[in-house]
Amino acid sequence: MSHIAIDPINPCRESLWARLEENNFFHWCRKREYKQLRTLFFEGEVIERPENCVIDVELFWSPKQDSEHWRAVIEARSGATNDKGERYISQRCAKEYVEEAVDSLLLCDFQFAGMSIEQQLALQSFLGLEGRKLRHDRLYFETWLAQVEWWLEGDAIGEFELPGMYDCVATHRVAFAYELLNAAPLALQEGHFVSLQDGSVWGGGKEAYLQESISSFCEFLLKPYQPPAGLQCDPSPRIQCVERLRADLETGQAPLLLQQVWQLTKDKNN
Repeated sequence: MSHIAIDPINPCRESLWARLEENNFFHWCRKREYKQLRTLFFEGEVIERPENCVIDVELFWSPKQDSEHWRAVIEARSGATNDKGERYISQRCAKEYVEEAVDSLLLCDFQFAGMSIEQQLALQSFLGLEGRKLRHDRLYFETWLAQVEWWLEGDAIGEFELPGMYDCVATHRVAFAYELLNAAPLALQEGHFVSLQDGSVWGGGKEAYLQESISSFCEFLLKPYQPPAGLQCDPSPRIQCVERLRADLETGQAPLLLQQVWQLTKDKNN
């Protein structure tokens, strides 16, 4: 656990970097990699032939967050050379880069790296969710579920996401999470999730784990909600999030599978 004080609304980059240092985030880095990551974090310049670890986080760690910068990064990482030695922008490389970027966005809250929620959502809109890895749809939903629950408890998933923040990027992806689960080829039969499609990313023996995760979430929502003790910011967003999710479950706005597990959970606790 870090001893660096982080502002839960407007964290400064110096404190965020100090937290990464304190948590030994860079233990695996060579000097060149560390230097490039630090330069990216504080300056955000697009450079030629950066280390792979920089390419992986270039869109998220930079203090420059606008469409012009994002476009420049994508073009820089989508270059290829033809038979004549001429450099050009490869649409295949661009598509692969965007796919990896969208995947990262949906699996992590980058507030820990100085990227605000507004910036994350703007980049998400710029890249387009249709560019995601469809084979990870179940993982995206499970990540959303975990991020929301942990944030409501005042914690955060993963080793480096920030606990105790005023807001959480997952709370702004409720509609997307609902769309994912609504499209999942699953059904509740005799109290258990079953896959309706062979080879589905939602099946393959993962149905029980997903149902258990949703059940745990419903159990959490069913209890009277108390904001985390020691929270250093206004608890209103958390309270409003709980109220919205409960209302969605009670009024039929949530996906059918969520509603069904919610009802099973209520019946079990009555």
